[in-house]
Amino acid sequence: FTDRNTNVNDNETKLGEDGKIVQKKKKKRFCLGNDGIELRVDNQSTINWNEVRWYAGLNSNGEMITEGGSPVYGDHITVSPRATSNYYVEGTGENGCKVSELFTVTVNEAPNYVLSSSALNGKVCKGDDLKVNAVNLNSAVPATSFTWDAGTANGSSTVINNVTDATTVALTVATAAGCTQELKATYGVIDAPKFT
Repeated sequence: FTDRNTNVNDNETKLGEDGKIVQKKKKKRFCLGNDGIELRVDNQSTINWNEVRWYAGLNSNGEMITEGGSPVYGDHITVSPRATSNYYVEGTGENGCKVSELFTVTVNEAPNYVLSSSALNGKVCKGDDLKVNAVNLNSAVPATSFTWDAGTANGSSTVINNVTDATTVALTVATAAGCTQELKATYGVIDAPKFT
């Protein structure tokens, strides 16, 4: 088996020179709130597969178990675990030989930020500067990078000078584990009062 996932894997399982399978653990990253992660294997041998089965874990005897009582068949599965989980895949070749692999999907918490601004009720006076801040609602999951699409950015804030038209500000925050959150807000413009 080799792993076709886009996430970085630590090792690959390969057929050794002595004809035995060298099994190594693979780690996958998953962020809470994601749609799912696909675990996929390729057959890298000249032996055709009769079947490929996926399992959800091991019982106390070290035997593979399944969710719902039966394995999932095919070269891939999509999973959405809520906690770090192991998944096992077993392939049976047309010659009856078997190979297995362990995938560990590490679940990371996603960032939880909101935007706050100097705007009053979502509007800024024409010609004023607009300051937008990213506020972390979960200090246990801090962002390590802030990518703003407007203004002069300084970490978790950005300033748009001399606002004259409605302005949309977008931000992508990312954590050290690679989890991201996208935020966007549009701020209107109102005319400032004038003395006569």
